[in-house]
Amino acid sequence: MIERSDAISRQMGGWRDRFHIQVSMPPIPGLKEGLRQDRARSRDTMASVFENWKSSEARFKEVFRKETKAFGQAVIRATVKLAQKLAACPLDNCLVGLDVLAGNPATELWLTVYYACCDYYRNEDEALKATLRYLENADFSEVPFVRISSLLLAGLARRAANGQKAPTGSMWTDIDMVSVLLPYCDAVFVDREIGGLLSEGGITGKLGCQTKVFSRRSYDDFLAYLREIEHSATDKHIETLRQVYGEDYATPYTTMYDDD
Repeated sequence: MIERSDAISRQMGGWRDRFHIQVSMPPIPGLKEGLRQDRARSRDTMASVFENWKSSEARFKEVFRKETKAFGQAVIRATVKLAQKLAACPLDNCLVGLDVLAGNPATELWLTVYYACCDYYRNEDEALKATLRYLENADFSEVPFVRISSLLLAGLARRAANGQKAPTGSMWTDIDMVSVLLPYCDAVFVDREIGGLLSEGGITGKLGCQTKVFSRRSYDDFLAYLREIEHSATDKHIETLRQVYGEDYATPYTTMYDDD
């Protein structure tokens, strides 16, 4: 099992300097409609993929293996696409083109593997071929977010093969968020759909983390968990909360939901 400390270099649970930022912004034109369109496309894509799983009677292990392998292939495609954008940039504006590659996770992984291969192979062509071979064939199932997302997709494929109905369009976003954040949280509260998927056999025991998962189905358990945290807080902890958040630290922050 990979511990959170293996992936985080800074102190976990440490206090940061306090920031209080309040911004009043007018609605962005077209934002709501754009979000609705994105959600509709996501729903249609999920329905299409789900039907494909259903017709092919996809098996859990096969889908899991396929999804973990697809990660390296996706890195290759993303890097090639970004490189093509860079190549299309005018020579007199190449610094702007470099921004296309900087900070992109796929490109950073590609370059990390490529530089490692450069230390071993004699020339750049051999290093490039070795990079491609690695990304196409490596087992990424030990990478937490790859393993978790692949398990969840395999679980959906199993549901499809069993004749169950397709999930909502937000499932793509739920899978992305859960697979990235789950290993680094003590507990998460999710909707019933993704919560039920996380608790299914073949998934819950292979997530590789001990994170507590709550949903509306376990609402009472979630409240009990929060009360346990509250009751276990020491006087020193309470005093620190007052110093950081003020005397009203226990007042729920709900104004973010106000519709002006």
